[in-house]
Amino acid sequence: MSESRVTSHSSPGPTRQLLTDRPWWVDSALASAYWIYGVFGVFIESLATGVSRPAAQVVVSLIVITIASAAVLLRRSRPWSLLIVQWAAALALLLVDSGLDPIGVSIALYALAVYRANASAWIGFAASVAACGIVVAVSLIVDTGPVGIGPAFIAITLIATLLGANTGNRRRYVSALIDRAERLEVERDQQALIAAAAERARITREMHDVVAHSISIMVALSDGADALATKEPERSRDAVRETSVIGRRALADMRALLSRGSGTGMDAGSESSAPLDPQPGASDLHQLISTFRSAGLPVDLEVVGRTPDSAALQTATYRIVQEALTNALRYAAKARRVVAHIDHRAGVTTVSVTDDGQTGAEPTTSVGTGNGLIGMRERAAIFGGTMVAGPLPAGGWAVEVTLPDPGANG
Repeated sequence: MSESRVTSHSSPGPTRQLLTDRPWWVDSALASAYWIYGVFGVFIESLATGVSRPAAQVVVSLIVITIASAAVLLRRSRPWSLLIVQWAAALALLLVDSGLDPIGVSIALYALAVYRANASAWIGFAASVAACGIVVAVSLIVDTGPVGIGPAFIAITLIATLLGANTGNRRRYVSALIDRAERLEVERDQQALIAAAAERARITREMHDVVAHSISIMVALSDGADALATKEPERSRDAVRETSVIGRRALADMRALLSRGSGTGMDAGSESSAPLDPQPGASDLHQLISTFRSAGLPVDLEVVGRTPDSAALQTATYRIVQEALTNALRYAAKARRVVAHIDHRAGVTTVSVTDDGQTGAEPTTSVGTGNGLIGMRERAAIFGGTMVAGPLPAGGWAVEVTLPDPGANG
């Protein structure tokens, strides 16, 4: 609503828009009016006094007026050239007439203020006043009588300069507002694109966490169920049921994630509707550890300190533990102990996951894409933290991530 209101107030009327789109019409009309004014001035004195002027004088005056009128067409592109031509025409008419016409010079000064800058217009006005003073002084020295309208010339050109300065200021102000609005619109579109890209990256990261974690555990459980099918069928069936539970949970997580990402919800009565559960946090860590234990990973959870209140920090901690344990499940061959240690102290959460598996062995479940370490590093960077991962001197692998608590300083 606000955008339409601004548009309706700022859009010009049809006549003004027509003249804005066709500036040559305005310039041509002004040049024609100035030519008519000049021609009328050539003959008005003869008509008023009844004394005919010499034909040569009339022809010269008409030629000069025609050139000066044609130069008006340059007022937008070359106002300085227009000022020079108008002064030359005024001096030429002065030689064949008895007056110093201010109209042409006023048009040039107005154009300087509108289409160049106020400083240019005032420089032109000062030069015109100086030139007018010289003309008046010379006329008094040679005793040619009063030279036109000296004081009136200065007054008229001053008024033209002031009007041009006012119009130019308003024109430049409106132009600045339009430029600023266009820049803001471009920035808004860019921010929307950046936000969309960030959201896609977030969805990709979350999808990787959900899929990699769930599939790795499902593969491990399936292998275990197959190995126990003959010897311990009841445990094999438990593994199959756990696989089904994890698969359904992964589907629900992906459905909820995609619903949030697309901004569209599911029908409440449809089979595919999924509640938009909150992101996992510290309270879900024990269930996560239990899931990995059921997949055969001998993992223990150690938590030191008070869990921070930041939901985002809790989710990041959960996802980092999840990804690190998924990597341990894949690559830590013959691991006897895996420790997920979480330390909440001094406004910093430190997450470390270590295992004593054999490094360099074949993956126990599936080969990853390398996005897990990248995702953990990105999560740490969001909080201004760091991530270190690498083999241990005595064998095994370690991942350590530091996450500063954004609410630690109030």
